[in-house]
Amino acid sequence: MSLWNMITGRPGRTVAGGVLVVDGLVGIDTPGRQRGGLLGSLLAGIIGIVFVGLGLYIQHHSQPYADGTKVTGQVTSVHVGRSEKGNKPMYSREVRFVTGDGQQVDFAESGSSSTPAKVGDPVEISYRAADPSQARIVGENTWIPLAIMGVGALVAVVGILTFIVRLITLIAGIALLAKR
Repeated sequence: MSLWNMITGRPGRTVAGGVLVVDGLVGIDTPGRQRGGLLGSLLAGIIGIVFVGLGLYIQHHSQPYADGTKVTGQVTSVHVGRSEKGNKPMYSREVRFVTGDGQQVDFAESGSSSTPAKVGDPVEISYRAADPSQARIVGENTWIPLAIMGVGALVAVVGILTFIVRLITLIAGIALLAKR
């Protein structure tokens, strides 16, 4: 049997089909480059979609209530804590505002930020007349949810495209193996 027949004949198709199946399922790493397989690319796509959803959630909760009222409130106190790693100060604010009917409302910010705040700082607030205690601070750091959505969309697109390529590779490998 000649070398050409080994490469282009049944043994060559079998080896090529097996390599394509392995590459499609788990990816074949080369020096300096790690490639994910079918499940890894699917996982990347799902993680990207989750981050897009998280960005949408954060953006929605930093927007004024559709049926609410916007007022300017004032920071009444600032609590300083530490980040999870303990190396960075984190600030959370307590805020006071007055509703349209003259009711004074105090509430604590639901999250914390690395941006320092001072007592007396003005903040934009949105609240619903039926439940002003569920007010939220709006209009700050609007780029954060957009950045989370952008990175998530990029990861999702790359993961989904890689999944499609891996699926085609797997199908091509199976087709070559079936022709043995």
